[in-house]
Amino acid sequence: MIASLSKRVGKICFVGRYDPFIRARRDFSEIVGLSQSEKRAMRETKRAQLKQQLKTHAPPSGMGLGWLALALLTGGGVAAYGIGHLINYGEDNKLTEIYRGSAFEACVLAIDNLVFEPFKQPAHQKLLPDWPMPGIPPDMPQPLVLVLDLEDTLVTSKWDRTHGWRMCKRPGVEKFLFDLCRYYEIVVFTPSVSGIADPTITALDKDGYIMHRLYRDSTHFVNGHHVKDLSTLNRPIEKILIIDDDPKGYSLQPENGIHIKPFTDPTDKHDTALDDIKPFLEALAVERISNVPEVLRSYGSHEADKLAAEHQRRVTAVKARQFEDAQKGLGGFIRGRQGQKAGLAPVPPASSIPSSADIIKKGISAQKEDDPVVPQVQRKKGRLWQTFAVDPKEQEERQKEKMAEWEKVMQEMTLERQKRESA
Repeated sequence: MIASLSKRVGKICFVGRYDPFIRARRDFSEIVGLSQSEKRAMRETKRAQLKQQLKTHAPPSGMGLGWLALALLTGGGVAAYGIGHLINYGEDNKLTEIYRGSAFEACVLAIDNLVFEPFKQPAHQKLLPDWPMPGIPPDMPQPLVLVLDLEDTLVTSKWDRTHGWRMCKRPGVEKFLFDLCRYYEIVVFTPSVSGIADPTITALDKDGYIMHRLYRDSTHFVNGHHVKDLSTLNRPIEKILIIDDDPKGYSLQPENGIHIKPFTDPTDKHDTALDDIKPFLEALAVERISNVPEVLRSYGSHEADKLAAEHQRRVTAVKARQFEDAQKGLGGFIRGRQGQKAGLAPVPPASSIPSSADIIKKGISAQKEDDPVVPQVQRKKGRLWQTFAVDPKEQEERQKEKMAEWEKVMQEMTLERQKRESA
């Protein structure tokens, strides 16, 4: 009897027209004192009344078909988009040929633009603050921007049973950041989420050489890849240089990129990729190159190892040419005689240090009007004539003054960051 009452109470609650406790007490008073046949007849009557009530409160018959149609339409659209997505980003085959230019492709692209396009764009239109930033003198010139990838470029991951997943630094990465922070506005741009990448960057950059950090929400999702769109950095695109182990990561501006060999072996202590490319990057900054893509085109490659080798070849060629010039004339004859008497090879003069302008700006004509142009001094033959020439150290002194100002700003920013962290 109790089970029968509980079922009745449940049905009455489902209908929702009366208080269940009042209705239960009323049913209990009606059941007491009745015979089995009367109870059975009463149950049949109640069941018929309940069915009638359910029919009265049932939704219209067309609504069920409407929900079914909506479910089929939604499921079919998602399935169609998934198939089209696989065909778009997969390898070319017979199915791809049929798909291209069809109404099915147009439908997939429409769904993609309508539903998913807002999620593919960067979170902000300007990813970096306007220049000059707070704390930087207004007359400070805009330096070159060096964008660095994180995973497999600066660090790599490692797993073991004792410690689990850990990040391992690439050999030379700390000195690389220390040497280049005085020349570049360094930005770490990673397709990883901030919760994973931020602690890694903090552990890597304890002294604050990295000025900006950008994560997955700042990337542009293109063809199944998180791409770093350099045009959203709020900096002149011709002054931006990116170093990445994956060319797809900068596919929107490939002319601004340098592809470096991926660092995937934590046990490789002889990796010198960062040390090899550093002289080339320093020469770019010292000469205040205003068009990075044009310089990279003049080198004929975007591979880090080839760029480093070509730069070293140019340095060697300039040294050899300057050494040959130093041996000409009366001064060269005297130096050669002195070297022969001492049994040593002729030593080039101190002024024969190769200029980065001779190396980097070979065939480069891109120079902005507001950039200072230092005239190249035509050296005379022989050491006696060099006293009439302009001091070759003037250009170096000017550049040192500019770099000292930039280094002072970087030190102030580092101290402020350390104070905030300690507080």
